[in-house]
Amino acid sequence: MARENPLYSFDADAVAWLETRMWEAYYAKQDARLFILLVRLIAQQFGLPWARALTIALMLARPAMRFARTREHYEAVIPDIAAAYARLQTEGGSSFDAEAVAARELRWWIIHRHPSEAGEEGLTDAIADLYAVVYRLPPSTVREAARLRAEAAIVADDGRKRYGVRGAPYWDEVGALLRRSYRALKVAVQPT
Repeated sequence: MARENPLYSFDADAVAWLETRMWEAYYAKQDARLFILLVRLIAQQFGLPWARALTIALMLARPAMRFARTREHYEAVIPDIAAAYARLQTEGGSSFDAEAVAARELRWWIIHRHPSEAGEEGLTDAIADLYAVVYRLPPSTVREAARLRAEAAIVADDGRKRYGVRGAPYWDEVGALLRRSYRALKVAVQPT
């Protein structure tokens, strides 16, 4: 019997918990914690053994760090993101276009960095486009999951400005929104 593709059978609540903790670590500038959480997220979401998840996390850490330090020429990180997604594609047996996914991943990062320019609608569109390319579905199919993730990002950004990062009360709301988002995504991407 063939194993289920973890891209479709992921544990939505576990992925949401890990992403919430990753965002918190990112904003608190806890790089080591962020990296460990990234390894756990990749292992969980893509069903990979720790050693292979570690390799891919290292591949993703490089473009993420470059992006965090730059304010121009963002597209220079696309080859590194694409290489990581190509590895994920191979490891997980998925059929997405790694270059297209990398471009959409970067677009979501940029829009999230400059939310006032695109607003929640633009952030939702960017996330929906990313999911659409990964899962090879129309963006409308994954739009609710994208909307909830965009809302979580905005709550995190607003909360950070108002309360700071560590121990702040808004992280519970962010976690709840991400749980709803990943549950909606899991339902949306199930093969018919």
